[in-house]
Amino acid sequence: MSDIVSDPLVGRQVRAGTKLGVQEPSGPTDNSGAPTRRVPLPLRVYTPEPLLRHPIRLITEMAADIWSGRELAWRLFIRDLSASYRQTSFGYAWAFLPPLANALTFVFLHSQGLFGMGATKVPYAAFVMIGTLLWQVLVDALNSPVTSLLQAKPMLTKINFPRESILIAGLGMVFFNFLIRLVLLGAVLLWFKVPITASILLFPLGVAALITCGFAVGLAISPMGGLYGDVSKALPMLTSFWMLLTPVVYPAKETGRGRAYGVEPRKSADHHDPPIPHR
Repeated sequence: MSDIVSDPLVGRQVRAGTKLGVQEPSGPTDNSGAPTRRVPLPLRVYTPEPLLRHPIRLITEMAADIWSGRELAWRLFIRDLSASYRQTSFGYAWAFLPPLANALTFVFLHSQGLFGMGATKVPYAAFVMIGTLLWQVLVDALNSPVTSLLQAKPMLTKINFPRESILIAGLGMVFFNFLIRLVLLGAVLLWFKVPITASILLFPLGVAALITCGFAVGLAISPMGGLYGDVSKALPMLTSFWMLLTPVVYPAKETGRGRAYGVEPRKSADHHDPPIPHR
């Protein structure tokens, strides 16, 4: 090892054999001791002009941010997945237990004759289980942006990183829970012997439309959800009421004014049928 001497010109210690008064190159070096080349950081300029006027540039920058944050999104997804099912006895079964409980409630009420839902093309138990499972996918996609941004609020204010990674991690949780529910959905189809036709090929498109619709609505209300905690608390009540207005646990009517809500229009008490003319 070389000796260390004091350099009175620069006021610090240098290795013996170096020229006095000349500072050694500082910074990262490679294995041979030569200084490595520093890669400049990308420069981003923010202007008051909105990027919506340049859609191609907007899509390009969004795609670049998503690609740069893919590793962080994966790590956040693994963290959220571990935290969601940690210290639980049923584990991943909690992904389909809530919709299954809702479905069994309506099946019990229907079996006791408390209300009539009309005729269905498949057994009612299979109909309501399939409907509630798919509805839960829409609800998860709706809650994902709001919940993810609320949980990451401390990190958003302190660290500069691609914000899209948080949304991608939340979307990954939606797809993971859907894959677990897909196993139960297949078991329901086999148990009730529901015939599978060629229309099953459109099932991925329908699920993609559900997730896209729910995620888009959740993304639109996420700024309000970050400012007001009432939004996240009101979403469960709104989605429960929305489910009753949607043909999830009852078949949609094909005729009449109530076809959008699955109910038949009732005649008023003052209504009388026209008299039959006598010949």
